Amino acid sequence: PGVYFRYTLDNSEPTDVSPLYTTGGIYVAQNSSVIIKAKAYRQGWTSSATGTAVYNVRAVSFSLNPAAGTYNNAQSVSVISLNPANADVVYSIDGSAPTLPYTGAINLNGGITSNGIRTLRVKATSDTWASTEVTQTYIFETTTPVLNPPAGTYDSARMVSLSSATSDATIMYTTNGDTPSETVGIAYTGAPISVTENMTIRVYAYKAGYISSVVTSATYAIGTVTPVVANPVFNPGTTVSTSPLSVSISTGTANATIYYTTNGDDPTQFSTPYSTPIAVPLNTNMFIKARAYRETWIPSAIVSANYVVTGTVADVVFAPSGGTYQTAQNVQLSTTTEGAVIRYTTDGTEPNNTSSPQYMAAIAVPLNTTNMLITAKAFRTGWLPSQPVAHTYNVTGQVVINDPVFSPLPGSYTTAPTIVLGNSTPAGAVLRYTTDGSDPTPTSNVYSAGSIILPMATSTTVKVRSYLANWTPSNVYTAVYTVTGQVVLPANMFDPISGTYQTPQLVHLMGNTTPTGATLRYTLNGGEPNELSPAYNAVEGIAINGSSVLRVKGFLTGWIPSETSIATYTITGQVVFNAPVFTPAAGAYTTAQSVIIGGTTPANAIRRYTIDGSEPTVTSPIFSTDTPIPIPLGVVTTVKTKAFLDDWTPSVTQTAVYNVTGQVLMTNPIFDPMPNLYANPISVTINTVTIPSDAVVRYTTDGSDPNETSPIFTVPISVLANQSITIRTRAYKDGWLPSAISTGVYNVTGQVLITGSVFTPDPAIVYTTPQNVVISTTTNTLGAVVRYTTDGNEPGETSPVYSLPIPLGLNTVTEIKVKAFKDGWTSSPTYSAIYTITGQVNIAGVSITPVSGTYQTIQTVSTSGALVPNDAVLRYTTDGTDPLETSPLFTTLTPPLNSTLNLKLRGFKANWVPSAVINASYTFTGQVVLSTPMFTPVAGTYDTATSVTLNNVTVPVGATLRYTLNGIDPSESSPAYSAAIALPMNATTTVKVRGFLTGWTPSTVLSATYIMTGALDIATPIFTPAAGQYYTAQNVSLGNSIILGTATSVPDATIRYTMDNTEPTATSAIYNPTVPIAIAGSTTLKVKAFKANWISSPTYTAVYTITGQVSIAGVSVTPAAGTYQTVQTISTTGSLVPSDAALRYTTDGSDPTPTSPLFASFVSPMHSTFTLKLRGFKADWLPSPVLSVNYCFTGQVQITTA
Repeated sequence: PGVYFRYTLDNSEPTDVSPLYTTGGIYVAQNSSVIIKAKAYRQGWTSSATGTAVYNVRAVSFSLNPAAGTYNNAQSVSVISLNPANADVVYSIDGSAPTLPYTGAINLNGGITSNGIRTLRVKATSDTWASTEVTQTYIFETTTPVLNPPAGTYDSARMVSLSSATSDATIMYTTNGDTPSETVGIAYTGAPISVTENMTIRVYAYKAGYISSVVTSATYAIGTVTPVVANPVFNPGTTVSTSPLSVSISTGTANATIYYTTNGDDPTQFSTPYSTPIAVPLNTNMFIKARAYRETWIPSAIVSANYVVTGTVADVVFAPSGGTYQTAQNVQLSTTTEGAVIRYTTDGTEPNNTSSPQYMAAIAVPLNTTNMLITAKAFRTGWLPSQPVAHTYNVTGQVVINDPVFSPLPGSYTTAPTIVLGNSTPAGAVLRYTTDGSDPTPTSNVYSAGSIILPMATSTTVKVRSYLANWTPSNVYTAVYTVTGQVVLPANMFDPISGTYQTPQLVHLMGNTTPTGATLRYTLNGGEPNELSPAYNAVEGIAINGSSVLRVKGFLTGWIPSETSIATYTITGQVVFNAPVFTPAAGAYTTAQSVIIGGTTPANAIRRYTIDGSEPTVTSPIFSTDTPIPIPLGVVTTVKTKAFLDDWTPSVTQTAVYNVTGQVLMTNPIFDPMPNLYANPISVTINTVTIPSDAVVRYTTDGSDPNETSPIFTVPISVLANQSITIRTRAYKDGWLPSAISTGVYNVTGQVLITGSVFTPDPAIVYTTPQNVVISTTTNTLGAVVRYTTDGNEPGETSPVYSLPIPLGLNTVTEIKVKAFKDGWTSSPTYSAIYTITGQVNIAGVSITPVSGTYQTIQTVSTSGALVPNDAVLRYTTDGTDPLETSPLFTTLTPPLNSTLNLKLRGFKANWVPSAVINASYTFTGQVVLSTPMFTPVAGTYDTATSVTLNNVTVPVGATLRYTLNGIDPSESSPAYSAAIALPMNATTTVKVRGFLTGWTPSTVLSATYIMTGALDIATPIFTPAAGQYYTAQNVSLGNSIILGTATSVPDATIRYTMDNTEPTATSAIYNPTVPIAIAGSTTLKVKAFKANWISSPTYTAVYTITGQVSIAGVSVTPAAGTYQTVQTISTTGSLVPSDAALRYTTDGSDPTPTSPLFASFVSPMHSTFTLKLRGFKADWLPSPVLSVNYCFTGQVQITTA
């Protein structure tokens, strides 16, 4: 306690004015080298030796190749320029903290989700170097598919292939106008798309983990069709830029109008028309779709381009800003550019994007920091970095009062102390204090040596704080001092007072201490009480259980302990017997006993006893050690004793019960029948009549002495034939000596038995080699003789005596009978065994036909000759293994051609050794076999260019496929198949194939017939007259059927047509070139060429409008032509034909035109003459003839007056 540290960073020696070390630590910047010297101080102590440490803070550097960016395929990212080269590198590819060891290039293939973004974090560490972590974002985007050939107008059908530069991307396409997606459209498998008529193909590509491509389209015009507007072209194309862009769009079609969108919608003629370049400002991701239109032309395909304009990363913002602070600061860096990475330095250099530390958490600026320069710069892939921003930080800190702050330390004192305060850091700070418990302020008393003296019998709180301009005042330090004196105990404080007592006493301490609240502590061991002695508890008191000196002393924190008060107590107590009280101990005995009573405490107590069960008193007999108490046989005696001593409590009464018994007797005769030699089995009974009568009889039959755990006799003991038993018996009763042991030996002879295994080897086994049979001569009685026979007869006392093994030869069946004999014993049972000994099957007389070899024709493999013995069977294998008893029985085999056979034969018979193995090996070549299906595609009719692939898998492997295309069977000189066979269009080709292999019969011929047709078209002019408006009925002739893209006529093709605007089918009306199609009214004529197995031509449409001349015959004018003297309303009756024709008129003499006024009715003006002309009009019809009516309107003559 009280130790503090001062240090230097300039290699100078620390002094008592060097910077004070605080818990904030010492900041060492990256890529710097610092020598820290430190020394420990404590007031009143000699400072420590100087400790030195050198810190070289270096940061690992590296870069990644390729750098972050947008890619269309997987990338292998390597760590390059690693310094130091042996640094440990870990990484993660999901944005999590790096943990995976770097062992080589890191494979990145798509993002974690379909947004295509993969965040790679790489961290490098090395001992004594600062770690560096780099985070790079890789964006994976599926390349927009390319259509080949491109969109355009073509004279004939086209096969369009699709491709994407992104490997393994899935391409979806539609031809019905739908927008393709992952779930909409047809998955492109690689087979070209057949375009035989006008078609717009829309394509889209996607790949798991990649940003999907935009939808692009291409329109193909086949034959003589409406022209297609050229696709718009973007300048520049899809671009990532750090500065604003100006995008222009153009098309190669004159007078076309380009429409575009930037919201992802497909452009239409209602979208924004392109007129001037499109501005793409900073920090913009703009997706532009464009389409070109021209009246009466087919619009172009929709073309798109993506523009990403990044810009410059926003400058780094510091919080707090640079400046001077009095508390440690945590500087936070931020930028408003989302996804930017901030890097910084503290050595004055400008940060870079590779080796400078990446900002991850607030940068600590500890206390006592001078001119810490933090420079920061923000980076983002594809963006220009921000400008470097630098802030300087100075942190003064808080004044510290050095330990020890207070001397002497706070506490209780019995004499008045003078308080000394510690020095401040930094030097020059002013110490101010209070003694009234309030916190010091800048106006409180200034401390000087000897200014703080504490009076006696007081408790004073001293608070001190140090102040210095521009520094945070120190913490408030507090010390409490209590100045006291000596504790005083009351007089006559013991209850009961000192004295002699015959019982334990509970002593209580009476009265109060001065001052009150002191703790009373005591001892009973003669020692002086101290602050660790037991504290007096007024509830429990102090237990005095023996003669003791009680010493008491008063203690109070900060006070001098009281003088010691003493009380002496003498406690006599109760007499106690020493162990053992009784010798021998209470219990059961079988002999008379003399009992001695043990001594007492105190030793001079008098021991009195009784033997009649009564309680001893002061008048009972006195026990003397010289005169033990006698305990006679045959009785139960209760001995009680008690010790007495004047002024002592008598002892507790001690009791012992003695049971003195004797020995159990068994009565004769003990055994029935008597022990002896017997020829037959017997049952032995033991006499259970005992003295005393309730004793238990126990026995053994193994010759051992019975004990209290031996079996109790309850039922007769059986002695069997050929058995010898020794029965020993004894009677037991608890508390009594067991009886003497009685023994009976019984021998019963019986029947001779051969023990163990009689016959060796085991007769249950059939043997294939000669055997020597050994017969056991071990019997259940010594001296028995073993006799045997081998002819099936029963052994008798005159049969041969067994002495040597009995030999048995091959191919024999022998029954051996054995019996043991002994005088005076019943002969043993007859033991018998039958031995069967065979041999090995002989296959020498068996031969195989045909002999081993190579055959090109089917052979039947058989055998001749016979096995020995002739009832053995012949078994075989063909897999190279030797035949077993479970292998198939052999008769004959007929192997197929083009196979091999390794035949092994062996003879078997139950219980015989199998014969030797004989074998024969065969090779059957035969005819080459071709695999099916042979032809891909299968035979049939095709309307597009086709190449035939042959299945070159043959049996055997390696046969050569040869083919013909002229209908002749292939021979060995025919072309050898090596690549797909191209078939000519508009022809029927039969491909024949045959397999050849030296030494083999050529395969059968396989053939496939292909009918190659094509696509039909109709020669121009298709319609004569051309589609249009006519006033009279028309007879339309059609062009003849031709092959698409050529002028070649196609025999048997038919042109079918409809006149109801429906699509012509193979069942529609057939066009007869000699009979033009009559068009009598407005008609939509559709025509199409058909031929079986050919692609039908495109459908051609012509719209004919047949009108005529408007008829005015049904129209009459009222009033009729003439001269009228009154006003007339001129009108018409009747109607034009057709009824929806319009009636127009003139009154100026000219014929009405389509722009003349419509006639309804009108009032004629007076005094006028005019010709009314009427004419019927209808769009696309001839106007009617002109109807003329002449009118003259005069009026009435007027007479004027003068």
